[in-house]
Amino acid sequence: MRVLIRLAFWTTAAALIAVPAAAQGSKSSTDSSAAVHVVERFLRAETMGASDSAWKLLHDCTVAPTTDYLEPTIKQRIISVRRKADTSVVTVRYVVLGRASSEDPATAKNPDRYWHFQPGVRTETIHYPVVTVGSEAMIDCGSFPPNHAAARRIAAQRSHMDEQSQHDWDSAWTQGQRLADTLPKHRP
Repeated sequence: MRVLIRLAFWTTAAALIAVPAAAQGSKSSTDSSAAVHVVERFLRAETMGASDSAWKLLHDCTVAPTTDYLEPTIKQRIISVRRKADTSVVTVRYVVLGRASSEDPATAKNPDRYWHFQPGVRTETIHYPVVTVGSEAMIDCGSFPPNHAAARRIAAQRSHMDEQSQHDWDSAWTQGQRLADTLPKHRP
């Protein structure tokens, strides 16, 4: 059973997490290039806010809200792929700037300043298990929260951030750019 809860990006900054559901279909071995391709598609969908497209790439998941924030990501890169039994594990390193959240502008104390940002520049590594279901490579459910948003999408909301958040955003952006330059290149 697949359940999808849709949350509009412009009304909430809720992130989603994949939770295993009852198994459907059989899994078989996935080659590395197919695994990299499906993870690249997931990363594009996740960071650009196309949650419907991202969730279609997950195998056998029930989707439930888990956080009320997004993690603005300045860069993400696949850094390795390894085989583990019938699964290809694709390792992705993200450069995260911190946490961004929004209030409903209609109920916010200041309806012009309803976005908030907490700095926390860091790298985050997630290991995506990729399996083949039928003839399609899919990311197996896991405990990874797909709440990464392209930082440039959140930057568009800067004018709606409170003054401290704007200052923190500018500082985190500069630090994140420097950190992004240090990410290792993918080595198949």
